[in-house]
Amino acid sequence: MGYSLTTLTRASFAFDGTVESVKPVNEGPDARFGRVQVAFAVHEWFRGGRGPRVTISLFPTGEWAVPDLRYGVGTRLLVSGANQRQGIPIGWSGCGGFTQPYTPSVAANWRSTLNR
Repeated sequence: MGYSLTTLTRASFAFDGTVESVKPVNEGPDARFGRVQVAFAVHEWFRGGRGPRVTISLFPTGEWAVPDLRYGVGTRLLVSGANQRQGIPIGWSGCGGFTQPYTPSVAANWRSTLNR
């Protein structure tokens, strides 16, 4: 599915947050697919969450699935994704645009689209 504000509405969660830590996953489906656990300080929830912090599963920075998405501790991102039946939520980082660097204009678009 390609990124657009219309397809963004399919996300279970979406937020504006700053990366606090990135840790490898050693077992389960996330490890099998090469994902990492990324902890965020949340600035704003647009959908599906609350609280000041969240940990989600993402593909590592620069990985084949996300060659243009670079992040590390201190990086501010707009993140959307889906909840899993088991395990932590999965950020949609393999499809360009669903997880992207923060900009005020895109955050405003997400806010108006997801808070209807």
